[in-house]
Amino acid sequence: MKRVSVIIPCYNAENYIDRCIDSVISQNIGTEIINIVCVDDASSDGTYEKLLEWESKYPENIIILHCDTNRRQGAARNLAFEYADTEYITYLDADDFIDKDFIGTLLEVADKSKAQMVACGHVRDCGDGIIPECKKISGNPYKAVYISADDMRADEIRFASADPQVWGRLIRRDYIIKSKLIFPEGLTYEDNFWRMMLACTIEYYCIVDMPLYHYFVNEESTIMTNDSMHHVDFITVQMLKWDYVVNMGYYARYTDAVEFDLLHNCYLDFLKLICYRYSEPPYSLFRLLQQIVSNRVCDPTQNRYYEKGFNEFQKLLLGFISMQVSREEFKEMALLIRKNGI
Repeated sequence: MKRVSVIIPCYNAENYIDRCIDSVISQNIGTEIINIVCVDDASSDGTYEKLLEWESKYPENIIILHCDTNRRQGAARNLAFEYADTEYITYLDADDFIDKDFIGTLLEVADKSKAQMVACGHVRDCGDGIIPECKKISGNPYKAVYISADDMRADEIRFASADPQVWGRLIRRDYIIKSKLIFPEGLTYEDNFWRMMLACTIEYYCIVDMPLYHYFVNEESTIMTNDSMHHVDFITVQMLKWDYVVNMGYYARYTDAVEFDLLHNCYLDFLKLICYRYSEPPYSLFRLLQQIVSNRVCDPTQNRYYEKGFNEFQKLLLGFISMQVSREEFKEMALLIRKNGI
């Protein structure tokens, strides 16, 4: 029986998918325990044809699914999970790849620790052909984290947006089912919602201090495109997150942590997004953002994490949440953000 399913959502990944799948097939642990589930999300290039070639070469290891209409990564991952009947699940983006020891190392730690999840570090690949060697760590091969108190859960919630990625993790399938870790469908930035669910429900996980995942900085990826309305999905996902924490009772229990996430991930991150991803940052989106955040957080300065959680420029920007900001003032703000970052 195969123990690990590698789920790969694919959309117009013709130039990268061979490297991606080859990195899984070439794992040092061998292919006997590995199942690969690829979902072609209605690609318009040659991605699907390449996937079929891989399936014909490795019919015992690779399952190819095809969508007639594009439903985004969340729907593709949800669909693939239905075919991933293994003990562990890992998610891999089609333009990324993994080190030869990725599955073997994470699986070894998972077996020893019995953790719900094992995560590792990553390397940013900028396409320069330089692939840093993953070095073995000495001493304790992993750090174990037990969420045993409310302050620890609060930290998981407020730091979730700093580590939002789905990839680079080996997760127990039974934990995914129990916690209902599903993805929003038809939306970009779906990983933000998934990551919040993880922060609210994970009880025991391990961190391997090795950069075993290779994240490719793809300038043609969805999130890197400019002047596109799909960036507004970011706000929709934030509202789904808010509804989840409220409906599940996490907001009532971890109010400051949840509001900190809203201020940081929703307000500041979306403010940065619209300033960097639009040639002319939309004033209307800023006004919408103001309304959404001010309706949920009355006074950011009263948050227990405010003083140490935000730098001075971020505090300045937070001060504009409840202020009347003119179109011209917003343009000046956007220029400052482009100059200083957030």
